Amino acid sequence: MDPTGADLKKDPSAAVTFAQAQLAGASSCGMTDPEDPTCAKLTIGGNIVQVQEGADKDFALKALFSRNPAMSDWPAEHGWIVFEMIPEDIIIFSHYGGSARISPLEYFAASPKSPANIIRARQAAVRESHMASSLSQPASPSMTKPEGARKMIHAANWGVLSTSTKAGKPFSYVESFSDGATGLATGRIWFFLTEKDQVVDDASRDDRVSFTVSQAMIDAARTSQPFCGGNIAEDPTCGRITLSGQLRRLESPAEISTAQAALFARHPVMVSWPGSHAFTPYELEIETIFFVNFYGGASPMTVSEYFAAIPVSENLSENTVTVAK
Repeated sequence: MDPTGADLKKDPSAAVTFAQAQLAGASSCGMTDPEDPTCAKLTIGGNIVQVQEGADKDFALKALFSRNPAMSDWPAEHGWIVFEMIPEDIIIFSHYGGSARISPLEYFAASPKSPANIIRARQAAVRESHMASSLSQPASPSMTKPEGARKMIHAANWGVLSTSTKAGKPFSYVESFSDGATGLATGRIWFFLTEKDQVVDDASRDDRVSFTVSQAMIDAARTSQPFCGGNIAEDPTCGRITLSGQLRRLESPAEISTAQAALFARHPVMVSWPGSHAFTPYELEIETIFFVNFYGGASPMTVSEYFAAIPVSENLSENTVTVAK
């Protein structure tokens, strides 16, 4: 049902990315764009390995269940496996001037500031979410999978873009994006990047990338709305989509104009980003789509089905536009 475990058994190398923009109940980025350097991001690269029976697994389960109580009730017949990330490369972006590399030793030796306050705030946010109406309602019979995918993409403003590094290792980055101005969904994925970005350097050697968006990201940005209806992000009803393909720099004036209009409409601050950095639009040329928003696993979805769908209105204009490719 979830290919993640099977993939990790074949190749344990992986990257996990965390964004300050995702932290509900803690200090957030406020009105700062998620791609802005001052909106912190942390990526941990390394190997994700299965935790064997014993004290380590008992400790891991206790930690998981304390933060995600719903996990303790997940069906045993699904064969859940406990994995652990063994860090090798840790990079944090939290200010202008680029990233900072942290050694695993430094990482584990540090203590988070006021961790109890952060956890209590997050738990309070979850409790509040149970009392509110959910954005992540189970898929209705009237909404097809492609419609649900298009709805999620149009509602989101940022996601995680994954590449391969010079060493051939997976790595991921928080990136703002747009598929069109609010109410003018195209389904296309546009980014505003600079050659100073490590993601562009990675893609210059291997342009195969994946871009992931979760309903949890969308709900966290809407402070008056619940976080996946109180469900954890891994719950199947908390939708997530991964689009894979090639990252392409746009060259023609018409393509650049169309992409910039879409990006600036959703991220006005991009207009004022430093001209010396030479930001330019890039597009993800979608080749495959993985989408889950309900029980039963991912359903096959072709790229043509995705683009043919009209996203179901979510308090947005019901207009959609088709941009020739």
